[in-house]
Amino acid sequence: MVAGDAASSMPYSTEVEAEIFEPMESYTPVRTCTGDQSFHVRLDGQVRIASGDRMAIGFDIRRGSIFDKKTEARL
Repeated sequence: MVAGDAASSMPYSTEVEAEIFEPMESYTPVRTCTGDQSFHVRLDGQVRIASGDRMAIGFDIRRGSIFDKKTEARL
């Protein structure tokens, strides 16, 4: 997952709004959604973002992990 300008070069990219974030030293987890699907994005710890900020994100689904909502098993 990448954010910012690099997002446009990924196979899938979109703009989302940061809903909740919790800055850590090494990374910043951000909760967001696209359509009616919410998900978490793990950003570099140096990224400065506030709840309500809009950001571009992009990813390559071949490098992602998807989990079953009920069983939480990796698909």
